[in-house]
Amino acid sequence: MTIAHLAGLSLAVLTWFIGLPGVAEGQDVWQCRNHEFEIGCDQTGCTASDAHTPMDISLSDTAISVCAYTGCWTGAPNYLRRGARFEIWTGYRLPFSTQASGYADISITLDTTTGVANVLVGDLYATPATCTVQASVRESN
Repeated sequence: MTIAHLAGLSLAVLTWFIGLPGVAEGQDVWQCRNHEFEIGCDQTGCTASDAHTPMDISLSDTAISVCAYTGCWTGAPNYLRRGARFEIWTGYRLPFSTQASGYADISITLDTTTGVANVLVGDLYATPATCTVQASVRESN
């Protein structure tokens, strides 16, 4: 196969991929909170916490921010996938704003139909949250 054939094939695959459902044309900015309760987890399991401070969670194409108590884990998503109904964000080793050694791996799955998200913050939290779109910059055809 020649370079020209490979270039044509790459362009065809790229054109097909861009047209797939779930590949965003624009960006929604979501704001989420765990209003009802907090679930803490460790190696032995997960339990509902007696103390509860709602987390503030922001999600966009360019940033994940999960704020709890005294600071926030913030950074660019390492993985973002949008489907017809579900969106998935992951961030690896996101730094905690008030602790130099406070890193966490974060995974958030959002149901865009119901606005319900599952939030995993390393081995610290596994909690549901409710979300709303704060800004929508999707392109119209």
